[in-house]
Amino acid sequence: MNTFTTKSTPLLGGSSSDLDEPNHHSPSSSTKHAVTKRELTQKENFAVSALAPSMAVLFTNPFDTVKVRLQLQGEFVRTREPGRNGKEIIRVTEKVYKSSLDCLTKTFRHEGMRGLQKGLFPAILKESSKNIFRLGLYDPILNSMHPLNYPGEVSTAPAWKRMIAGATCGAM
Repeated sequence: MNTFTTKSTPLLGGSSSDLDEPNHHSPSSSTKHAVTKRELTQKENFAVSALAPSMAVLFTNPFDTVKVRLQLQGEFVRTREPGRNGKEIIRVTEKVYKSSLDCLTKTFRHEGMRGLQKGLFPAILKESSKNIFRLGLYDPILNSMHPLNYPGEVSTAPAWKRMIAGATCGAM
């Protein structure tokens, strides 16, 4: 018995008037769930604009940590040795890692997840503060360039206005 019907799914070809009819083929036909959409407030828009890149940093920060460790290995280090009357001696640090994967595995083995996530808090601050304006100001700038006729209306701004709004946000 086929339990899937496209009649109650507007995205698959049904109409919105078909949603009012009960679906007799599904086992849970007695319960109907109405989904209501609402627009985000400006504060919620800014919060989401900061939250999304912050979540992305959780996954990209270990690779950034590996990149920095690979860049810093083999660098010159200036030290003062007490036996040489306080003169500076320049030494080259030894190379510990052979590749990115080697650095990732050694860091995880010796320092755990904390070692891979070093610098996470500044990275989150950087990304969220950068993107809160880039993403959060897009709608207000677009609405100032192309005002809506009534609240909740979908913007029908031409592509050139959307590009200018995006470029303005990117320049901030």
